[in-house]
Amino acid sequence: MILARIEKKRYYPRLARMRNYEGRVGLLLEISAEGKLLSVKIVKGSGHRILDRAALKITRMAAPFPPPPPELGPPPLKLKIFLRFHLKNGTVP
Repeated sequence: MILARIEKKRYYPRLARMRNYEGRVGLLLEISAEGKLLSVKIVKGSGHRILDRAALKITRMAAPFPPPPPELGPPPLKLKIFLRFHLKNGTVP
């Protein structure tokens, strides 16, 4: 559900599209028992600062999240995700 919520906020920065920047950003999220985003940080950059910043912004815009299920362990939930920025024939797929 967390990834689905992030995907709904996803966008591709215009300048990155114009320059044909692509990459994958690894993020570490920390989410409270109530679903509040406590922190988000880049653990693996894309090689393009504009894509890295967009990944952080997208994640922050998607918060708050649904409360994590208790079976995932005690809060806060730490989750590593990857956001991929990929152009297909110069356009966003």
